[in-house]
Amino acid sequence: MATTNANSLPTESLASGLQALEKFMGARLRRKVKTLLMDVAREVLHNDLDVAKHSEDDVRAVIDAFPYALSGIIGGGYLMIQSAIAAPESLPFVALLAEVGDRLNVGGEGMRGGLLVKVPVPMHIKPSQHLKYNLLQFLVSGLW
Repeated sequence: MATTNANSLPTESLASGLQALEKFMGARLRRKVKTLLMDVAREVLHNDLDVAKHSEDDVRAVIDAFPYALSGIIGGGYLMIQSAIAAPESLPFVALLAEVGDRLNVGGEGMRGGLLVKVPVPMHIKPSQHLKYNLLQFLVSGLW
């Protein structure tokens, strides 16, 4: 019996493979697959945004497909928009994340998609200033 390694499957087979499997999935398995895909989308949006590799359209397509991945909290209690300011390669996506996040109430009512949420400041900043700034103030302060 031949075995197939998941890494040996062509990339384009993922969508067609999911489509084929969907016919066999009951409600429980369908929820599980959706949860896994949401987790992957959250991971991509939190850790893999890179302006050299992704366009705004690419990022918008992931957000459109998995809008609630945008509101997910990652380790340390960070919102996605907070993760985006942590790496220079993802900074160009902050405006997009704020725009869509505002529609989805990311960070809570009136938090402008997470821009007005207080942020932990990097450790090189004196402790008395930690959690003093919201994301927008932090971005324009030059502290980062």
